[in-house]
Amino acid sequence: MAAPGQRPHPPGLFGPGSVCRKATPMPPTDAAVARPHVLVMNDTHEFLELMEDLLGEEGYRVSTSTWVLAMDRVKALSPDVIVLDVMFEHQDLGWKFLTLSRLDRSVCRIPLVLCTAAVQTVRGMEAHLATVGVGVVLKPFSIDELLRAIEGALHGVPARAQTAGDGLGMAAG
Repeated sequence: MAAPGQRPHPPGLFGPGSVCRKATPMPPTDAAVARPHVLVMNDTHEFLELMEDLLGEEGYRVSTSTWVLAMDRVKALSPDVIVLDVMFEHQDLGWKFLTLSRLDRSVCRIPLVLCTAAVQTVRGMEAHLATVGVGVVLKPFSIDELLRAIEGALHGVPARAQTAGDGLGMAAG
């Protein structure tokens, strides 16, 4: 059973036992509509709660999911940017979503930021990710790094992982 403010996922769309939080309710004003909508997909409840709080405080509308959402669900949510982990329950479902999302005419237009601890995996894919315009923020990161990556994605400037020796995080570019 889902906790208050949450709803269980319909069968067949999400992983077993996953819960999708609704976007924070907003008053129907022009200012609320103008707030960018961020969809965060990560299999860690604590990370999602933190992102919901931090991004909400920064003025974003936030939707979260503990599982990789189906393309139809992503289209229905209509986010302005997606923050996605690579690994879900020890499976590379984030990569699969990334691949499928770039093949879908609607979803491929949504900027995507990988936010992951899979440093070695991402390092091997940096050139490809840059080519397809996907931003990268490596864990651990500062909230300022993530905010810069989201803002850059919203303005067409994807973040890239720093090179070895620069430490973990991201740099604009």
